[in-house]
Amino acid sequence: MRHVLAFALVAVSTLLLGTLSARADWRPDGALGAHVLVGPADSNGSNARIGGGLIVDLLHPFRVSLGERSEFAFKVGLGVGVSGLSSDNADANQMFTPAGLSLAIGYKTGGFGVAVIARGGLWAGATNMGLSAGGYFAMGGRVEWWLDDTVGLAAGVEAWWLLGSADAFVIAPTLALTWSLDD
Repeated sequence: MRHVLAFALVAVSTLLLGTLSARADWRPDGALGAHVLVGPADSNGSNARIGGGLIVDLLHPFRVSLGERSEFAFKVGLGVGVSGLSSDNADANQMFTPAGLSLAIGYKTGGFGVAVIARGGLWAGATNMGLSAGGYFAMGGRVEWWLDDTVGLAAGVEAWWLLGSADAFVIAPTLALTWSLDD
């Protein structure tokens, strides 16, 4: 059942992005984030996990203007990345590529903004045990500093749950380059 739901999630996000990208004038909002992944140690105080990676979100915005330079936005799109986790336990090391649906809710006024983002989908990758795959869910928030109307910098933190053959829970402090291409 879990695999069916994950497949449905990826199929819906692929159809959504395929429909949006077919428009020649599509100008998605987005973010390119670099994150550090930090997982807790086990009850013996060992096997803590640490890693990092990159993720890009391409998001179609639905905006509500709240004044000349203020807006509320709901954004939906696709998030794709590459990450790695290392541990004292060789069986827990893994490289993975998360891909799935991204949702964001944000508020921006002047040169400042805040956003909450959620991602869910599938990951595929390799562990010391071989190739593996599973589902993932991530949720977090960020503060955004807009350099102008189109480009900004963001800092935030996310919690990631990796499910499947290499289960993991990690906290991910993130720095990102954000953009908004709306006219």
